Amino acid sequence: MKPIFLSRLETTTNDLTAESIIIFNHNGVIDGPHLHSALEAELDSNLAADQIVFIIPEHAKKELKDTLSNDAGLASLITRFNKRTAIILQTFSAAGEFSKPQNIGEIEPIVTFEKHILCRQLLTRVFLDHGGFVEANDNYHFVNPSGRHTQKFIRISNLLDDYAEVGIFAFACMSFVSPDIDQVYVDTPSLFSVIAALNEIRLGFQLPSLAIRNFASYQILNPGMAEPDTKSLCLISASSSGGLASQLIDRFGLKKHNVLQLLYLGDRSSKHPIVCDLSYNKVANPEGINNPSRVFEEADCEFCKSGSYKVHLHG
Repeated sequence: MKPIFLSRLETTTNDLTAESIIIFNHNGVIDGPHLHSALEAELDSNLAADQIVFIIPEHAKKELKDTLSNDAGLASLITRFNKRTAIILQTFSAAGEFSKPQNIGEIEPIVTFEKHILCRQLLTRVFLDHGGFVEANDNYHFVNPSGRHTQKFIRISNLLDDYAEVGIFAFACMSFVSPDIDQVYVDTPSLFSVIAALNEIRLGFQLPSLAIRNFASYQILNPGMAEPDTKSLCLISASSSGGLASQLIDRFGLKKHNVLQLLYLGDRSSKHPIVCDLSYNKVANPEGINNPSRVFEEADCEFCKSGSYKVHLHG
């Protein structure tokens, strides 16, 4: 399987705005005909963009350049748009950080990307495209494992059904994995695919694979459960308060870099590291969500007061 994620984003840098076609590949295995087919279909359907940006691992740079030159279909396509569209090669390092972008076309880039902002926008796009929320109606609401009441919650499994998109989640997590981490605890088995893709990226850079364990959300706080240490990364699929992250740090004596929240959407900023803040921001996340879920403690729950039935979530 040779994953290619393709999407359009409108990005603003230093008051300049450009529409970019983002072509992302997390493992550096480039399939010329597949890439040509995907890019040609996009350009034929939605016309040219201001920029075409290839994002790949640093070690795959030569392979991509060779593919763009040697694949007849791709070479023809690049020539066709070369004089009106900036064509940019953006690689990332073993630490998950962007290298200096390289212009491989005739037009200079209009905007450049900060990795954390780009990942935030791409993951928000995946969230919206796949319907990341499970929502209740007026008759019932949910009680999270934390005990808080809400009318909707994020189901991470909804977002992880495409190999290329899973690769984006893995890439976004890379820079949060410090060199001393050797295992990852996830709060749901749905995240196994993300860590598997992360290990695939690491393999390309000749880095050791990370062990994976499931800590089953708040169940890890019970006596007799597995105990992560300072060589562990606890990956929380989604949060609206940072409550589980705080309890993990307090319970196991972890440091801030040992706990990571993949998706966050709350009514206040998180004090713990997050990969993607799903909330709206005019510049950093223009497609973000500006109506986060209403959340209540048990004693003050407005849903209960209105007669709404409680549905408890477990896991």
